[in-house]
Amino acid sequence: MRWIGGTIGGAPRPSTYFIETVVTRRPGDVERLQSRYRFEPAPPPPVAEPLRDAVDGDAGWSRSAEPDAGVGPEGWVSRVSVQLDRGTIHLRPEGNEAGSDRRFPQRDEVIDQGDVVSTTAAPHVFAIPGDVTRLAADSWLLPTDRTLHVTDGWYAAVPGLRAAIAALGPQADDFRAERVRALVLPRWHPAVPQPVLVPVPFEGIRDAEQVVEPLTAALQAAADAARDRAERRPASQRRGFPLVALPAFGSAGGGGDRLRGAILRRILDVAGIVGRETGIDVALVLRSPADLALAHSFRRAESGTWAVLGDDLVRRAQRLADEARTGQLVPFIGAGVSASAGLPTWGGLLEKLLAESDLPADEHDGFRRLGALDQAHVLRHRFEQRNRAFNETVARHTDADRYGLAPAILSGLPTREAVTLNYDTLYEKASADAGRPPAILPQEAVRPGERWLLKLHGTVTHPETIVLTREDYLGYGRARQALSAIAKAMLLTRHLLFVGFGLADDHFHELMHDVRQVLPRSVRGEARLGSALLLAADPLTTRLWGDDLDLIAMNGPDIAARGRLLEIFLDCLLAHADQGLGFFLDDRYRHRLSPAEQRLRQRLLDLAGAEADERDSPAWAQVQALLRSLGHRE
Repeated sequence: MRWIGGTIGGAPRPSTYFIETVVTRRPGDVERLQSRYRFEPAPPPPVAEPLRDAVDGDAGWSRSAEPDAGVGPEGWVSRVSVQLDRGTIHLRPEGNEAGSDRRFPQRDEVIDQGDVVSTTAAPHVFAIPGDVTRLAADSWLLPTDRTLHVTDGWYAAVPGLRAAIAALGPQADDFRAERVRALVLPRWHPAVPQPVLVPVPFEGIRDAEQVVEPLTAALQAAADAARDRAERRPASQRRGFPLVALPAFGSAGGGGDRLRGAILRRILDVAGIVGRETGIDVALVLRSPADLALAHSFRRAESGTWAVLGDDLVRRAQRLADEARTGQLVPFIGAGVSASAGLPTWGGLLEKLLAESDLPADEHDGFRRLGALDQAHVLRHRFEQRNRAFNETVARHTDADRYGLAPAILSGLPTREAVTLNYDTLYEKASADAGRPPAILPQEAVRPGERWLLKLHGTVTHPETIVLTREDYLGYGRARQALSAIAKAMLLTRHLLFVGFGLADDHFHELMHDVRQVLPRSVRGEARLGSALLLAADPLTTRLWGDDLDLIAMNGPDIAARGRLLEIFLDCLLAHADQGLGFFLDDRYRHRLSPAEQRLRQRLLDLAGAEADERDSPAWAQVQALLRSLGHRE
């Protein structure tokens, strides 16, 4: 029994529960004192408590459900219909058709938004560019068929996959006989996202509805595996909900290429329903820009996709999206962006280095009282005393094979430039998987029109460039003034978006100071230099930077919840920045267009049939570029 409404098979199927409430009261007191509940049917355990909370929180129906005065003064029994439809609870007491509506309040925190109560802990479906095998998820879906045929591309991308499938034994027989609809590969390495095999229809996909049943079963199995993985993570690496990733299921190799748009719509529907049912976040990872643009258009069209953010944060994400579309937005990436991949923050890195330094234990307390730059200096000196490579050790601790949601989302923004203080290569990997690899400054030359990433503090691929100690910082201005000049120019001419960045770095302070000196005092605070996404509102930070930066704080009960909310904010930003129409003239998506769009599409296709002499016109190059941007394939 699903507890959340959704669209399966083309028709909405909201779930309805009846709650029989036994209410005890004092004579003459209409307020509830104690309630006992009996659900019909019984919801899954994660749902029962939030349902009770929702009913408890609505005093209006508790009064309206009061029976006739003939029932004894000690209490009464009321029967209430609770209908769940896309995250909203509709309370309908018997005898009261009006009832009331409440947003489903999962977990702890609720944010009052007028008549609607939304939560920071509602499961979310992300749509991101990238490679599903390189996302730092808890589990992921691997398409196959009932014969367990897996294409060579998957085997090449996932070490150990071939051996794991070959060793399945009786589980493989159950899968081939369709006695199980999804298969969690056993004995998978605990530090690697868990693959879950999901079968596409053996005869190919003729209707998008064919993906619903296997995808639902696979996501439910992946949710169980993801929760198990998430619980074993260190507390510092846990997010609000386990994360399950999936590719474009059922198209291309699954035989449904001509139905890509319809299949994509169904994937989003099922991911949302199962995500809410099982308490997981889902990341739809798409390689095709046209698929991604269409997924974003679907999600923009639905009210409530980013309701968890609240209206203010959604508006601010949309304003940043406008900056991105006009080429003005420049991501400035801090260590927090890499945390979801398991990489340490600055303090965490120093602790790891301390553990390897052999510094006497009786000096640790004094060490921790030092400033971060001086801690790094002590550690470097200690490593050098023992003839150990300090920068190479730093590089080993600050890179990962898989990137998290934030690097993937930032890589998909329509921006040409980015700046980072990070040493890792997660943004570069995500950008390459999105088909938009950047040149790395200062190690590489930038060709005209090429994207680039400025790494101000060095990179793990060249450990000698890493800036970490006080000596590194003091020598920075002389050695890399050109790099600082680029960053200052960005502050003056673009809108910088600081993400995962604590605004406490000495080099950042130097950059901001120099830019402040250039700007006339009369214009300070009128046009801010950028925006900063923060994990907490801080009055002192506002005093320090409020005139220069638009400070956008995430609200939540703990750091994990706020970090996850930041990911959802970035997801909203990307979806509104990606207004691409690469699907518009592509036959694989035409059935998703409205009648008016179909007519416009045909007019544009008529242009594509221009005669040879018409194509000789200088205007043809621009017409052809327009057609290609809309997905026309020669």
